[in-house]
Amino acid sequence: MIRLASTEDLPAIDALIEAAYSPYIARIGAKPSPMQEDYAQLVTRRQVQVLEDRGQVVDIGGVDANGAILTLAPIALQPAYRPVLDDLCRTLENRCHTLLGGIYLYGSVARGDAREGESDLDVTLILNHCPNANDLQQLERVRGELQDRHPLVSKIDFDIGTRDQVLAEEHRNSWGYWLKHHCRCIWGEDLAQCFAPFKPSPAIARAVNADLQAAFERYAEGIADAGDADTLRRLQREASRKALRAGNMLRSDKDPSWPLTLEDHADQLRIACPQLAAEVEFFLRHAYQPEASAEQFLEQLGAFNTAFFVRLNASG
Repeated sequence: MIRLASTEDLPAIDALIEAAYSPYIARIGAKPSPMQEDYAQLVTRRQVQVLEDRGQVVDIGGVDANGAILTLAPIALQPAYRPVLDDLCRTLENRCHTLLGGIYLYGSVARGDAREGESDLDVTLILNHCPNANDLQQLERVRGELQDRHPLVSKIDFDIGTRDQVLAEEHRNSWGYWLKHHCRCIWGEDLAQCFAPFKPSPAIARAVNADLQAAFERYAEGIADAGDADTLRRLQREASRKALRAGNMLRSDKDPSWPLTLEDHADQLRIACPQLAAEVEFFLRHAYQPEASAEQFLEQLGAFNTAFFVRLNASG
């Protein structure tokens, strides 16, 4: 039975988190983000659901009391990132005001677990209309200038969409889900408010990973051509995370849970595709601490790509 967690479940939740994530400390050199959560606070906010079997809590489900996928916890952003976020909003508003509809954060800064000097600043920009070539050049100039001014973040990424795209029915499971469950609006119109919370489904998993094959090709090309160690490590880290999260595409339509962390995705992928266990371990390690040569990584990515798509096509 899946139910809302209570404060009485906290010892069991702590024990589950410890058992599930402590093995990853040695692999990634730090406690994974689930071990740093304040579960007492999340339980009080009714944001934790547990799976109970014969009176015992046996799992944490990644969904709320209504079976909907959890949204970002309403926590304060880390103070160290306030200057770069203020600069981001101010600069975009001054130089792209008529184009810009909303600024959203996603990733570690949005979750509040970013590491200074290591974490990227991941930004989604929703524009009022489709950008032309000059608009895109201006946005790229702004992105580069912000990145140069703020070494606190290792890289700044802009993911760009338009208001019409977000609100189109055919993009509900991609853009709608993305804004509702992964993003935090920090400026402008919050289009996440246009959507009710989404419930777990294979349709969402496939929609948000629709670019998987093209993404693997881009990563393979970029890794092969990487001209410096920093670029190679960054691309390996990104490709590893993309591969792990792709495992959600193999989910059953009867599965009421939803993976929230890379470790959740890794566990899900091991179960759905056990023949890829070695590749899963490799990508989980490289998602945090990339160290392989370009040739070694591309060999692993190629093997994963072939086996994964065979399994995906077999599942229909």
